[in-house]
Amino acid sequence: MASLLAAVALGLGSCANRTLQETGRDSRQWQQTDLYFAIGLVGEPAAGETVWRRFIATEVIPRFPAGFTIVPAIGTWRAGDSGSPPELDSRVLVILHPPSHEADLRIDAIRSAWRALTGAESVLRADHAARVSF
Repeated sequence: MASLLAAVALGLGSCANRTLQETGRDSRQWQQTDLYFAIGLVGEPAAGETVWRRFIATEVIPRFPAGFTIVPAIGTWRAGDSGSPPELDSRVLVILHPPSHEADLRIDAIRSAWRALTGAESVLRADHAARVSF
């Protein structure tokens, strides 16, 4: 049994190494930044979507013209003890970029612009290391 587990572990290790070797030559160490935006309560009229699309056109595209991804989501968030959290129609903006202070400034400008436009208390930011290959 121990030898079977060792063989499986070696096989998985070689698969992982092969994947890194196959992508290693043209891959880059970048950063993935996910921004979470609440655009309205679930079931509300689509006015939130109109505001969102205009926001993307005026605030996000100029700052990241090379591209990004938007993932529709439903989330909940409760500030303090305000009762049960509502279901929020949300969008996750995924930006893959080389890590830099300048990119951080552009991302924080996007978050600030959304808070100013909508009065939102926050825009959650999550950063992860990402190996990318094109």
